[in-house]
Amino acid sequence: MIQTTRASTSGTFLDKFFAIGKNLKTWQEKRRAKSVGRIRILQRLLDKSLQLPPSRIPNCQLVNAKLELERFLRANEIYWAQRSRIQWLANGTTSVLNIAVAYFSGLFTSSSFENPEILNHILPTVTFDMNASLLRPFTADEVVMDFRDIGPGKAPGIDGFPSSFFRLHWDTIGSDVTQLCLDLLHGFADMASINHTIIVLIPKALSALLTAEQYSGGLVGLCASRNGPRINHLLFADDSLIFLRNSANEALRLKHVLHIYGQASGQRVNYDKSAIFFCPKICQQDWDAIYATLGVHEGLFRAFQSLQLGFMWRPGINSVVRIHQECWGGNIPVHLYGDYEDDSELSIRCRHFMIPNCPLWDVRKILAYFSSDDALSILQTPIQGSHIDTLIWYRHDSGIYSVCSGYSFLQRPPAPINRPSGFWKMLAKLPILPKIRTFG
Repeated sequence: MIQTTRASTSGTFLDKFFAIGKNLKTWQEKRRAKSVGRIRILQRLLDKSLQLPPSRIPNCQLVNAKLELERFLRANEIYWAQRSRIQWLANGTTSVLNIAVAYFSGLFTSSSFENPEILNHILPTVTFDMNASLLRPFTADEVVMDFRDIGPGKAPGIDGFPSSFFRLHWDTIGSDVTQLCLDLLHGFADMASINHTIIVLIPKALSALLTAEQYSGGLVGLCASRNGPRINHLLFADDSLIFLRNSANEALRLKHVLHIYGQASGQRVNYDKSAIFFCPKICQQDWDAIYATLGVHEGLFRAFQSLQLGFMWRPGINSVVRIHQECWGGNIPVHLYGDYEDDSELSIRCRHFMIPNCPLWDVRKILAYFSSDDALSILQTPIQGSHIDTLIWYRHDSGIYSVCSGYSFLQRPPAPINRPSGFWKMLAKLPILPKIRTFG
């Protein structure tokens, strides 16, 4: 059919291609009608067979009918799984597509190029040899190689043809497809005739601006080691980390850089989804000043701090988890209520109360150091059989964090204060009024 349609249709390859699609659609509809009809016949046959007495059921015929029905139903399921994505693209999505196009067009379009200063900081990185390689004419071999790299079920267009169709019939239409691609790449054909995608290229100009600020001393960044290089930013696919000193001047310089980048690219910082993380030694007054300078809301950072309360360590053999300074436990955290001394620099760690190289607690040491209630909590906590301490999200049975469980955790009401059993015994013996004892 494909060869016949291609030979009998005049015009460009696109004309032939759309004619092939039209004929294949007609053929598929007829084939589908026969398949649906056969499924109904087999279902009626099975229903009649099941209504007969067991002695009169034709076993061989029944088995064959079941196998044939399963084959048709499986093919029907595969068909709709393949078509569902294409139908979504082709039908009933006009309003959704219009909303998406309008949103991203506004997001990635600059109203005007108001500040050319950004171009002065972008250093050339393409060498002469690289440029010569990029300017070489495209070849048919490159087109064929790229088609082979596309997954069989990937990239179905509005016409519904996945890449597997082109692979299967490459001997028939391969030369036409290759020529069309070369015409598009050499500018001899209009890309809009087959693809309405808007390609947006955003240069890493923000990185160039931040690097220039580092060299000028405006945003000096930090060092990961004493003699290591300084960095003031890390850019990822959808996140950017920028490192500042505790300085109002650096906060102002960063705001200026973001303003210049926004003028040139049309992008804007979403301050509702931005957060600032401070060194523990920075005072609240400096926090407030930097928040006010950058215009970042404090709520996201507070939410991050709250989420940290949902994580804990599960200690392993020779655990390095700090007993008094970190949250740890088995299925629930261990709460220690006794008054213990701990060196901030040489913290007491779980391994100090374990039998070396064994997943066992040292009962003698624990009973000698901790109160009876705290000792019981520790001894009831299992030690993992590996030498690795595992960080888990103990607010879910799986131990794995998810956005859903994190949101539920943040929306929870304040938890009641848990007291050890010895606390209530001590409270009952105090010489206080009964109402204080009862509601204490």
